Amino acid sequence: MNSVPCYTTFMTTLIFFGSDQYSAVALATILESQNGLKIEVITDRPKPVGKGLVLTPSPVEILAKTHNLNISYYPDLDHSLITKDTLGLCASFDHLIPANIIELFAGNLYNLHPSLLPQYRNVSPVQYAIAMGDTVTGITLFRISTGIDNGEIISQVSEPILPTDTLATLTPRLFKLGADLLLQFIQTNSKSTIHDLQSTNLIFTHRLTRDSGFIEWPVLHKLLDGKPVAPNESGNELLNLRLTHNSIDPRSTIYDLLRALTPWPTVWTTIPTKKGELRVMLESVIPDTKLKIAGKPNAISYDDFEKYYLQK
Repeated sequence: MNSVPCYTTFMTTLIFFGSDQYSAVALATILESQNGLKIEVITDRPKPVGKGLVLTPSPVEILAKTHNLNISYYPDLDHSLITKDTLGLCASFDHLIPANIIELFAGNLYNLHPSLLPQYRNVSPVQYAIAMGDTVTGITLFRISTGIDNGEIISQVSEPILPTDTLATLTPRLFKLGADLLLQFIQTNSKSTIHDLQSTNLIFTHRLTRDSGFIEWPVLHKLLDGKPVAPNESGNELLNLRLTHNSIDPRSTIYDLLRALTPWPTVWTTIPTKKGELRVMLESVIPDTKLKIAGKPNAISYDDFEKYYLQK
């Protein structure tokens, strides 16, 4: 294994890889620490957004410009920036770093992964943790290798999953904690707490799609009515995984799945009714169940939906 230099804020350059709003949380935390790091930013090129397809910079680029940081667009990277005193950090960066770049960092390229690795490897760890009904998750700082989230773990910190948490509320907390982990590592050059998950059934996550939120109406109907659903009764892989992982309460199951899939792709279904097939989105479960019919401006209560759309 490559030796790792003893970092000091007087000689270290940090090359930060990130693009989205969660990356920006990590970068902002590092900048706020007044640590003396020289920071170079690698982000994605501006993307066309909205009806006018206006080229819009990433949240990381916007933040970097306010701090007058040097910015490069991935995959462009000036290799001369990488020296023995350079470390790299990927934070919510949706790209696999190629082997030649990993080798240039000589063991000093790290990633923040929002789970307690090795649990919930790959691309959707926060959504899976919420969907499984977990009450605790965390974030891991690890040294990047050529595999997927399987490099040497440097440090971890746990974080409660609140009953109201969604992807948008939990993820920023995790990346702020993760940035603090990196700063602590730079200062101490040593490992910290690593959670032992050897006895846990490990889950490898997958990228969510629109269909990740689809649940057949007979199955969704049972869950909303508090009736048990057997594993593999649905074609929804995330639901089936939850049912084999933690299926104590049907209402909790669908509530957690809705939180995990909020704001996208949400939980939805199609229902044949006397008024034709309806596409219906689950709006809420607690405190009241509400459904939103595609094309209608407002959600309605579950009771009203049954009364006006389902009863003969």
